[in-house]
Amino acid sequence: MRMSATRTICAALLICLPAALCARQRGDERNAFKSYYTPEYLSFKDRIMGEFAKARAGKFSEFVKRSHADKGSDQKVIAFTFDACGGRHSGYNKALIDYLRKEQIPATLFVTGIWIEKNKETFAELARDPLFEIENHGLMHRLCSTQGKSKYGVHPTRDLGDVIDEMELNARKIQQLTGRRPVFFRSATAYTDELSLRVAQRLGMEVVSYDVL
Repeated sequence: MRMSATRTICAALLICLPAALCARQRGDERNAFKSYYTPEYLSFKDRIMGEFAKARAGKFSEFVKRSHADKGSDQKVIAFTFDACGGRHSGYNKALIDYLRKEQIPATLFVTGIWIEKNKETFAELARDPLFEIENHGLMHRLCSTQGKSKYGVHPTRDLGDVIDEMELNARKIQQLTGRRPVFFRSATAYTDELSLRVAQRLGMEVVSYDVL
């Protein structure tokens, strides 16, 4: 069952495509996205930074227990989610995707900007398939921390500005390619801080984590 802001998300299955994609990345791939930093975007980013200039980072955690519920309904839903992270190994688990298609199992795919760049045709194919919902896994697969905190050796964002870039630029990229802006965001490793959650909400996205089933 696909993720929906109108349903209770009780648990999700996290499987990277493949798992090695979430290993630590080397180097700064920011140069690949230089054209994204337009005057319009930089002005927008400055406004957002101004709104949160005095805000504190808050708790740093996976924030697993986040959910929505229909009014007047106690329906429980399991959402299957899969991450396409990118990095040195930027393929994907075709056998898994084929299985989901064969069994007609809907799933949500959290995709990074760097993975899209290295898998443009595959991304277009997945995005066209109504079985899959494309959501935001960050521009460069950075762990979103406004204080530069890291987990499991994955590169973090350095500050608030980086967090905005990671969330907003990939949301714009996905919208440009699919015609639909993501409504969910998952940070690399799923760790983030409370300020990043607030930024995501300001940008029109909800931060979600996962349970491994």
